[in-house]
Amino acid sequence: MTSEVAILNRMAVVVAADSAVTTQRSKVHTSANKIFSISVQSSIGAMIYGNAEFQRVPWETILKLFRDETKEQKFSTVSDCWNELSRFLVSQRILDKDGGQLSLGLLCSDLALELVQSLRKYNPLDLRKNFSKILKALLTDLEETKCLEHLRIPTRRRFSSKFGDLIFQCFSDVLYENLKYKLPKKYRRNVIDIAYEALRSEHTSEYQTGLVLFGFGEDEIMPTVVAVSIDGVFDGSLRCTSNQTFDVSRDNYGGRVIAFADREMIGSFIEGTTDRVRNIQKKLMAELSSEVIPRVIGDNFTVSDDEMKIIQRRSAEIVNEISTKYEEVVFRFVQQNYVNPMMHVVGSLPKEDMAKLAESLVEVTALRKKVAFDVESVGGVVDVATVTKGDGLVWIKRKHYFDIEKNLQFAARKLGI
Repeated sequence: MTSEVAILNRMAVVVAADSAVTTQRSKVHTSANKIFSISVQSSIGAMIYGNAEFQRVPWETILKLFRDETKEQKFSTVSDCWNELSRFLVSQRILDKDGGQLSLGLLCSDLALELVQSLRKYNPLDLRKNFSKILKALLTDLEETKCLEHLRIPTRRRFSSKFGDLIFQCFSDVLYENLKYKLPKKYRRNVIDIAYEALRSEHTSEYQTGLVLFGFGEDEIMPTVVAVSIDGVFDGSLRCTSNQTFDVSRDNYGGRVIAFADREMIGSFIEGTTDRVRNIQKKLMAELSSEVIPRVIGDNFTVSDDEMKIIQRRSAEIVNEISTKYEEVVFRFVQQNYVNPMMHVVGSLPKEDMAKLAESLVEVTALRKKVAFDVESVGGVVDVATVTKGDGLVWIKRKHYFDIEKNLQFAARKLGI
């Protein structure tokens, strides 16, 4: 996981990003540029995290092409800019003739690798015995995942007819390459169903990219952040697994701090704890509470089996009520004692302090990764940029892959001299 953050108040939006990106599914580079100016006429920038490519084209190239193509265009809002960019991403300039099939192939390869991880614990004989069961379990998980309502998906029969051979070949190649297991044709229908359910659901693959647009449209006097997660394209539509908009109001003196990718350390800084800790506490409280009534009854009273079933059912209902109330009380406590006071201060921070805070939040995440047993996936130089209504995107801290003093022609070309 990489680390990116956006901080906004009524004056400005500041973004900071480390330099780590993923290419070719698992290769991590720690010298990438992840923040870009994408509009010549409007004060709007973009930040990426996750996979550095879309349709095997670098995001840096795509965003710079988009900026060049729309250099005469003004965007009323940041959301309008995203709408135009989303159309650009599915244009023939970006997609090749088989763009949809490429995305589907990458998704199937990722699904097959998930399957490989589940199968590695079996020896060759047991693998064949349990293969069907594991396929069904994966399909069940995908069927229970929320569907993408915006994506146009053909019927299962048409999907199978058009893409069945591609899907079966992708699964076959990955299974044989990793396990030397030749996929029997009797499982063709199973893997097609898995691909179909994954495509139409919010399932995400390792090829997913987070894209954050930030700044001011021409009609906006307060900054806006639009964050989307893109996992390929199908039938001319982006496969967006999430789409959120963040802004601030003139009626609210508070600011916003939004973490992307690796959120745990930044969440801990802001909220005083992490989602992982809260989930463990909630689960443990529910488990312990569920024991109280049955143990009291069992140790002190004699009841029939039917009465015990009623007691257990009612006990489960009470535990669920307690867990919900616990979650609500903890949420209010965290908001009132940690989040709201900090956001009130963020709302009045000058641009310089916002930039320092954003940089520090990314750096502390990188430091946490460095001293933990986790894969060190956050690293490299931290880039920081700020956008205001009048000044547009201004770099506070930026790395170059070349020495600017030795490339004065670059600066001259950019200035048009």
